[in-house]
Amino acid sequence: MHPIKHLFTVLKHKWLVFVYACRLHIPFTGLVHDLTKFSPTEFWLSSKYYAGDKSPTIVERKYNNSVSRITLHHTLRNKHHWHSYVDYLPDTFVIARINYKHSVEYVCDIISASKVYMGKGFKIRMAYDYFLSHSKTYLMHPANKEFILWCVNEINTYGFKRMKKKYMKENYNRITRKYDISIKIPFNDFNLDYLSIK
Repeated sequence: MHPIKHLFTVLKHKWLVFVYACRLHIPFTGLVHDLTKFSPTEFWLSSKYYAGDKSPTIVERKYNNSVSRITLHHTLRNKHHWHSYVDYLPDTFVIARINYKHSVEYVCDIISASKVYMGKGFKIRMAYDYFLSHSKTYLMHPANKEFILWCVNEINTYGFKRMKKKYMKENYNRITRKYDISIKIPFNDFNLDYLSIK
């Protein structure tokens, strides 16, 4: 059990998210980011499975039959996570698009998490590479995948100065226009290719 170390990690992550959120024009969203991490359910389980170099959810799954109670509590209460946008009909998964504000929050989240866990050797490109490889298995709307990758690549290439609010919104709209507002995946033909970027 490592409550102090975990608290330090959470505070560092939240501070970085707030800094990035200010630079990407969503300061209040950055301020209230991940407040559920202080709830008893998430805080004590995360302290129990604290590792320091990776999310406690990864460690928890190892010892809990691949189930993370931290994830189950966290993702449906924090609207920047794709889990909040997955619904289903009797025979179909429905994947809804994440709005602009929460898509930008996700950008701040993955850059911050990468920096916290990767330490001094962190480069923004690492956040891009991590998301590119892992998002292939996410039930995330392809418009959001494309926008998040575009944002992180822009920041990696040009820095935050280029990321003006109007410029970001124009590109969010440009990207989302290419896709339907929701993607449907039939149960009998479940294939992640439905969620591929165009």
